[in-house]
Amino acid sequence: MKTNVILLALMAVGILAPGACCGAEEGSAEKTPATKVSKADDLSPVAKAIKKLSCFNGKPNMQAEYYIYLQSASWCPPCRAEMPEIASLYKQMKENGVEILLVSSDSSKKMAKKYLKEFDADFPATMPKKDGGVDLPGFSHSSTIPHATIVTKDGEIVRDGHGSIVLSYRSEIERYEKEHPSPSAAGSKSDSAKEDSPKNAGD
Repeated sequence: MKTNVILLALMAVGILAPGACCGAEEGSAEKTPATKVSKADDLSPVAKAIKKLSCFNGKPNMQAEYYIYLQSASWCPPCRAEMPEIASLYKQMKENGVEILLVSSDSSKKMAKKYLKEFDADFPATMPKKDGGVDLPGFSHSSTIPHATIVTKDGEIVRDGHGSIVLSYRSEIERYEKEHPSPSAAGSKSDSAKEDSPKNAGD
């Protein structure tokens, strides 16, 4: 009885916390659940657009620096002729930060899957809308295939033309980067030029 009175007195003056009577461990106070940070803001414009599509045959690389939209189909002889080489290049492309997205011109997803499987092509694919369009930055439907469009992650067109440009994607990107140097690269060249320039006679 005396013990209970003492405990109640200590709790009343705030010396003993109520939890201490229940064997509560130190630091066991309820923690506010951590707010989940969405990664959507980290995605590029092209990656955000791809995320909204219904893709199949693989998961698209959302962190790629460049994307290639390849319009192709199983019934197209020129498409079939270039597909083996494109499929074999895909691993190298991924290592270089480039992602391919097949925009199939086949009549069904089943046909598109069969086409990709035939050539062991494991890059992602999607089906266009009825009008042939796809909501992707820099994409435009072509009435002739194979057709390819190489874009930056922001949707700026690097090269748009026959599907064979996929095979020379590295030179196409290198040409683009020379013509459109990034601000950081341009700044580095400017600093380097200043360092290499002769000093003024008065220095």
